[in-house]
Amino acid sequence: MDISSLKILIAEDNQMNILLMKKLLAKWDIVPDFAANGMEAVETFRSKSYNLILMDIHMPLLNGYEATELIRNDADPIKAKTPIIALTAAVDSTIESEIKAAGLDDYIAKPFNAEELKQKLMVIADGL
Repeated sequence: MDISSLKILIAEDNQMNILLMKKLLAKWDIVPDFAANGMEAVETFRSKSYNLILMDIHMPLLNGYEATELIRNDADPIKAKTPIIALTAAVDSTIESEIKAAGLDDYIAKPFNAEELKQKLMVIADGL
């Protein structure tokens, strides 16, 4: 399945993770937009339309949960439903319920498996 047409916003503050995401997504011909913190993610989201947001949970200014809450409460009800997948290293038995309670659609544990990410992107692309 061709996923190159996906418009993705990545909210991530770690430069090494940003570099990794750029290289990985380039293999699939995806050029994402990046936000360095939660506030920037919300501002970027409001200025453009995306098929998916990959949201780091632990970021400065606004964390991933706070940024997701603002996105879910956006004035545009269609944009407010943009799928958001959390990127987190903090995976324990409560993570799934925390993710769902915060309004996120899914999560990927860091360090993540490239094939797992691609599968999730294919699901998003299939729904377009």
